[in-house]
Amino acid sequence: VVESLGPGVEGLKVGDRVAYVTTAPGSYSERRVMPADRLVPLPDDISDDTAAALMLKGMTVERLLHKTAVATADDTILV
Repeated sequence: VVESLGPGVEGLKVGDRVAYVTTAPGSYSERRVMPADRLVPLPDDISDDTAAALMLKGMTVERLLHKTAVATADDTILV
């Protein structure tokens, strides 16, 4: 949940539920300072558990496509 915003941050407000994407350690912290472009607003009708599962799947796909298998535009990928 967004607790405060830095100057010039747009598209978010205090109280918004968000998820974030980063490779920096600290996911078990009670509070994080994150760049706004790393935050993903969460709809009210999605539970925290569902949001966490969705984010993990997305990060897994990103890692596999860009770091592990290094897919290119010419590759065929079965999902």
